[in-house]
Formats: sequence, C-alpha cells, structure tokens
Amino acid sequence: MAYPNRALIAVAHGHPLALVWSAEDWISSFINDAGGGETFALEDISADYEDSGDGIFTAAIRVVDDGPGDWPGSRECVVQFTDFTHVTADEWAAHCRGDWPWDVPPTVGSPTVGAVDDSVRRDREEG
Repeated sequence: MAYPNRALIAVAHGHPLALVWSAEDWISSFINDAGGGETFALEDISADYEDSGDGIFTAAIRVVDDGPGDWPGSRECVVQFTDFTHVTADEWAAHCRGDWPWDVPPTVGSPTVGAVDDSVRRDREEG
C-alpha cells in the first residue's frame, strides 16, 4: 500500500517538529538516511520547509532537486515540507485516537486547533 506523503508538524518558536508522518518507501528511506525517525526536528534532516508561524499543521512531503552534486552529472536532492495547513479539530482528534490525521474526511466549518493567535499571546503576557 502506498502511503500519502504527509506529516503532522508542530511548530514552536519557529522550530518545526514532525510528530507523525507517512511516505512512500523511497521517501521514507531518504528521511531515515538523513537522520529522521518516528519523530524528528526538520532541521535535523536539513529539510526545506515553509515559514508558517507557530501552530500545528499537516504538510506535504516531497523530495526535490537541490542542484548539481559532487560527481559530474549528478544532482543533489533535499526533503521539502510544503503546503502547511492548520490542523482541524477532527484531524487532531484522529491523531489522538492513533489514526492518520489525513485520513479524516474534510468537515466544512471544522475549527482549527494549534493556531496561536494574538489574543492567546496577550493573555499569556498579561496573565
């Protein structure tokens, strides 16, 4: 079975952490060979990623061309996390049950979770 190339990412203070992820075998091997595991910081595998702000997101995983390699005619590749989308309450509930968040059918109007808005920051600063 081919898994979707997706990850559940928590970003705190600008540092993304892959909480869970699934990928095709060749992409999984690429991530594991770069130092990834079940849970890993995106910086630890030298991944490219969007600057999405702090929060909890689902993201697409890709391996992309990163330019010429060390050997003549070779190319370097890098793991890239893109298309960051705030997790919905339904997706987070699926994750808490041990299911893949991306297997949850989209629900219109489902609130997002993990988005840190200005009112929360103000409450923390004042509180």
